[in-house]
Amino acid sequence: MKTRFVAAGIAGLTACAGGNHAAISSHEGDVASIQAVVRRLETAWTTGNGEAWGREFADDADFTVWFGMRVKGREAIALSHQRIFDTIYKNTRVEMHIAGIRFITADVALVDIDAWVTNKGEERGAQDAEVHPLIVMARSDTGWTIEAFQNTPNYGPTRIVNGDIRLQPEFAGQ
Repeated sequence: MKTRFVAAGIAGLTACAGGNHAAISSHEGDVASIQAVVRRLETAWTTGNGEAWGREFADDADFTVWFGMRVKGREAIALSHQRIFDTIYKNTRVEMHIAGIRFITADVALVDIDAWVTNKGEERGAQDAEVHPLIVMARSDTGWTIEAFQNTPNYGPTRIVNGDIRLQPEFAGQ
């Protein structure tokens, strides 16, 4: 009896894993659309266009800046970004690498980003990401939009996955 229960459990887990793979592959078009949103964010930053940056957000989106300030709504997000594009981040570019996309539902995705800001014309070194934005996107009538954007600075280990810790160079050997 115990053997049948274990075998049934393993078969069930195998079926779930197989079903999950099918669900992920069914999101290929969505993944491409989400990647396009991230590319448009990069372009908006590099061109210093706060309006284009804000266009990717829902009307009532939430944006948490790396130091904790909260910005509410597309218009405020666009205006605040235009201010930083015109001042402290003038002549910079952002590079965003999608580290992962997890579909919470068919219409909601969690997008994990590694990002770097450099001066235009300068190449980024091989260092780990400066910030790790975590973005919640939702499918709308017009495509995928950003509902929430949490920008977290990278002060330590970049990732811990299955017990594997990848340390920043300045923390190596400590």
